Amino acid sequence: LGGGGDDSHGHICTSPLVATSHQAGCDEHKYHGLHVAHEVLFWTTIVILSTFEIELFFLIYLLGSAKFFHQIFYVVDLIVVSCSLVLELLFRHASNQVLEVLPGIIILFRLWRFVRIGHGLVASTYEIQEHKTHLALEYIKVLEERLERFGDELPERPETLRRRSEDS
Repeated sequence: LGGGGDDSHGHICTSPLVATSHQAGCDEHKYHGLHVAHEVLFWTTIVILSTFEIELFFLIYLLGSAKFFHQIFYVVDLIVVSCSLVLELLFRHASNQVLEVLPGIIILFRLWRFVRIGHGLVASTYEIQEHKTHLALEYIKVLEERLERFGDELPERPETLRRRSEDS
């Protein structure tokens, strides 16, 4: 604890935890390792958010702005990542009063990334399954044509398969 004497980097705390006749000071350099860890984690967060931001800008370029902004999840993702990056940088230099009021916002924004990851997994799995189903239906169609050429009678298709092949 600093705050008295000739300690140049300590200062008197504005509201001590316990009323005392002694001066209590806050030494911001007391736990150097903690400050280093904070800096490393802050810049790691900035790098990760910047990577997400760059990824989204590439996605806008590759898909085209019309297709990108037509997908609501992409738009919300862009908003969340951009706001998280801006808020992280603003909070770095914001007052303590702001920091006490708004930290939940960043947590909500970060949780959105998990929703996006889950959505991406579901969408990828669905697309792969759709492709496999399409290939299977094409294969069935070829086999049915061969059976008809040889004069064999085709068994009746189940209703779900009949609807599925009519849709594609």
